Amino acid sequence: MKRVFLIGLPLLLISAYIRGQSITPSMYNSAGGATKIGTNTYEWSVGEMTLVHTATSSNIIVTQGLLQPMPRNTTAIQTPIALYENLQVYPNPTSGIVYLQYNLPATGNMKYSLLDVTGKLIQNNQVAVERTGKLSIDMGSIANATYMLYVYYQPISGASQTASYKVNKIN
Repeated sequence: MKRVFLIGLPLLLISAYIRGQSITPSMYNSAGGATKIGTNTYEWSVGEMTLVHTATSSNIIVTQGLLQPMPRNTTAIQTPIALYENLQVYPNPTSGIVYLQYNLPATGNMKYSLLDVTGKLIQNNQVAVERTGKLSIDMGSIANATYMLYVYYQPISGASQTASYKVNKIN
């Protein structure tokens, strides 16, 4: 019994020690730190060598000279799908009315915003649209200049789509 105890106790202690180990990216540097501001974590180091060397084995990678951040769960931002192939903006340049002709995959809502070069909103509108149609945007009362036309389309089901156009207003 004493023999089992003498063999069992070291095995139990070793197994606890092994479970306490973790293989995560880490670093040793002369100075530095980390801070969390909001949901962002900022890490910095001072005094690391500029030489970068990577040593690998079958189960570990060590890189000298670089911060090695721990992998975290990240949230991806969905990029809207481009709408260019489904829209036509004409005439461009225009002296008055510009037309936004669309041929969409489904019905939905469309919003357009017309901005000047400083980003000031000149006009905007939101309408429910069928699959095909044409909107008219009256630019007759605004000054001759270059404007940005942003179009947002949200189908009844599916991902939103966007497009932007440079529209020139002339006499």
